[in-house]
Amino acid sequence: MDFLKKIGDACRLHYEKLLLSVVLLVLAGAVLYLNQIKEEEEGKIINFEKGVERSKVYEFKPVDLTLNDAALKLMTNPPALNFSLPHHLLNSGTCQPRPPPDAKLIKMVTGDEVGWGKMTIGRITPLNFIINLERVLTPGGYYIGVAHEAAERVADRKKKQRFATLNGKNEFFTLKEIKPPPEDPAELILELADGVTKVSIAKDKPFTQVEGYEADLKYAIDGKTFSNLRVNSPLRFLGEEYIVVAITQNEVVVSARSNDKKYTVRQGAAP
Repeated sequence: MDFLKKIGDACRLHYEKLLLSVVLLVLAGAVLYLNQIKEEEEGKIINFEKGVERSKVYEFKPVDLTLNDAALKLMTNPPALNFSLPHHLLNSGTCQPRPPPDAKLIKMVTGDEVGWGKMTIGRITPLNFIINLERVLTPGGYYIGVAHEAAERVADRKKKQRFATLNGKNEFFTLKEIKPPPEDPAELILELADGVTKVSIAKDKPFTQVEGYEADLKYAIDGKTFSNLRVNSPLRFLGEEYIVVAITQNEVVVSARSNDKKYTVRQGAAP
């Protein structure tokens, strides 16, 4: 009993030391436990890293941004806005009356409902330079007809007859050669007034060359016609003065006297 009493007295006297010893033992145990857990976790990490190295790596597929790039490009380069006709956001629609006695209105949409856009071609006729053997007066003497349909003066467009002999010269040609028999020549060779061009004529075989064209125009709105137009012919249309500057086999080109603006009317174009 004395031994136990002594132990009890020692504990009462040194309880702080005992308590500190217990705490230190607990802390030492905690440190040992934490070290054990740390080693286990490090082992898990090492095993995980080894597993990652052995696993298959899949190639990363890039995201398709084609549509996004196209949209961005469209936003940075927007298309030009067109507020002209036939758009009526900023252009109020208008109507124009037809020529009297028709009182109907023409709705203007494109701007071509009236004017040269409604002009049509009635006809286009070629204008020829024609030389033909008309008759034999005597062997070696011939009457030759010359028609210059494209001549500027009306009087010069009529057929003119010229008497020709070998090497005989006039304002149109020079007779250079007569292929026999002279009383009924198989062919006459003529040199034209330019001194270079040579042509051949014979009975029922005239020389023909297109030098220009003559045209008739018709305005589809009121039916007005402009007949016998040639290059340099003047015409008045919708209160404006124009002049014909070119005619081909399928179109007529006119020019406004006020501003030299040109308009082309084509054969077969819809009015």
